[in-house]
Amino acid sequence: MTSPARVAAAALVGVLAIGATMFVIRPVSPDVGTKPIATSPAPSSGIPAPSESASNSALIPDGLYATDPVAVADIVASIDADAALTAAQRTDLINNVIAIKGASTYSASIELRSGRFTQRQTVDGRVDVGSGGTYSFMGGNTLILREACCVNGFLVTPRPNGFSLKSLSASANEEDSFVVRFLFESRPFNRMP
Repeated sequence: MTSPARVAAAALVGVLAIGATMFVIRPVSPDVGTKPIATSPAPSSGIPAPSESASNSALIPDGLYATDPVAVADIVASIDADAALTAAQRTDLINNVIAIKGASTYSASIELRSGRFTQRQTVDGRVDVGSGGTYSFMGGNTLILREACCVNGFLVTPRPNGFSLKSLSASANEEDSFVVRFLFESRPFNRMP
């Protein structure tokens, strides 16, 4: 698994917790999983039950959305300051998961197109695909991202030129929690031309 894929997998693994409500993930094309996967959102995850009519492309219109670039030194400082992370987790985040060792700048992006999403990260101008799958909207302000490995829900807050996200899913561990906060919650996503 590549470093960008590990970032995405870590960010999206939170919903694979114990839950009572089962639903089936159906990939749109063969490159997203090989068969339907059943997952269980945690009862306290805040993710609403699926609804057949839950589609609201006006919440986030199709397009490419990216965060403003951030200095890698600031990311490393945040990792080092997180007392919940072990020394091994800090090293893994920098060297492998986010893969920013020796880099200068970082930004994340999410492309939403006709029910499919692609998450990418840009490190010093090099773009790597982190993950992909399908997405849908539940209720008035919830974005559900489905990947072959997992499902994650986010509260969407519209902004003048994009949106901000807040995870509704529990993370598997502190390292995953940091990745979700860093990748999805730390900065708003702005629509790109």
